[in-house]
Amino acid sequence: MEPMETLMEVLSHLKDLGWDNEFKVIEKNKIEINGIIYKAKEIELIKTYRFEGNSNPSDQAIIYVIKTPDETYAYSIDSYGVYSNHNNDDYSNFISNLVQHLELNKY
Repeated sequence: MEPMETLMEVLSHLKDLGWDNEFKVIEKNKIEINGIIYKAKEIELIKTYRFEGNSNPSDQAIIYVIKTPDETYAYSIDSYGVYSNHNNDDYSNFISNLVQHLELNKY
């Protein structure tokens, strides 16, 4: 498989896998996927994809792919830096906790 280099290639790949649900942080420790609420402690961060905006800083983004206890896979796209598209601390805190949990369980 060729490496995926663009945001659209990754989104297309996720759709092919059936992982094309977008999650929404609704509170500091809760997300919603297709009308179902999950607690942060139930979520597993599966993968991140980072895109560097070599030609345009507004192209800087990260895709977070998660899995829920009922085997639902979902993603969220976050522009970073001054172009961040999440204007509340709940999203940042949720993602930070997921990443920290992933780092702690690596070893």
